[in-house]
Amino acid sequence: MYSLQLMRQNDAYLYLGHATRTAMVLGLHRSQVTCGREPHLHRLRHTFWIMYVFERLSSVYMGRPSSLSDNQIDTAYPEDIPCYKDEPFHPPAVECTWTRVMADIAKLADHISVDVYSPASIKSLADTAKVEQTLLEYDAALQATTRCLPEYLHFFDESVPVGEDWQEIQRLSLGFAYNVVRMLLYRPALVLTTFFTSTSEAQRVAAGCIRLQECIDNSTAAARNLISLAHDVYFRRFPDIRYDGALASYMVSAIMTLLYDVLNLGTEPDKAHETFAVVEQGIRCLDDIEHTGYTVGKVLSMDLMKVAKQAVLAADPVVDTNQVLVDSFPWLEYGSLLLHSDH
Repeated sequence: MYSLQLMRQNDAYLYLGHATRTAMVLGLHRSQVTCGREPHLHRLRHTFWIMYVFERLSSVYMGRPSSLSDNQIDTAYPEDIPCYKDEPFHPPAVECTWTRVMADIAKLADHISVDVYSPASIKSLADTAKVEQTLLEYDAALQATTRCLPEYLHFFDESVPVGEDWQEIQRLSLGFAYNVVRMLLYRPALVLTTFFTSTSEAQRVAAGCIRLQECIDNSTAAARNLISLAHDVYFRRFPDIRYDGALASYMVSAIMTLLYDVLNLGTEPDKAHETFAVVEQGIRCLDDIEHTGYTVGKVLSMDLMKVAKQAVLAADPVVDTNQVLVDSFPWLEYGSLLLHSDH
């Protein structure tokens, strides 16, 4: 977890893999070790599934295999428990909905990694034709994870009353996981179109296989939702979250997804303007992060501003259109949000 705070994703992947194997050596993945109503057994189940969530999400984010095999796991999810007098639990270990839902999302993330991103899954045009149905099935399963959430976890509803600190942290992390997985589910279509002069040209090549524009819209919608959620939490609901550097990598992914889309916008200045308004929100969040990582939030935000400027130039060489964007977002030219400081 400390490696995630430092934004050292490689280190986190290695440490989580080691933790996973240690847990399996101890038998935490087997029900005969963790089954029971005693408090210490609840703690074992909760520990295992928390580890499972972070290991799986780290693996998917890094594009690497997981150390876990679902076929060998029969430890039950941790259930909500009453408070024990002799062994007091903190509220996050008593109300375990977050852990259960995150575990469901982590399972889906692994399936997406294998069935959408693995070269072994797409070996021919016939395999490509199956991708769209796979995307729809996984998207439906992902959306199903949000149907029975307690109100404090409604990351998709800004009107939810501000909860306790731990509830706000869980709400944000759940929203990040959900939107990152949905963004990655559809992002291959977005990347594919950058190899063509337009989305319509790419669609002609992929005719009968997948509806590219719909996939692009879903991926960018998830990126926008992630950034909007972060901005709302950073600047209104729970500003102390800025000390959590682990979230920065996900915001960078969302911003880069939107900048990929800028390359496809061509001469659509209105859409480009809407996209850069969201990108600016994401950069503000990164700029506000205060953590001990070797790459601070301000360095990340400056790098992304440079990438954004390059995306504008690459997407539309028309000077007048570029100038409209620069006038609206001066940081595209000067590389600083200080010129436009309203949140």
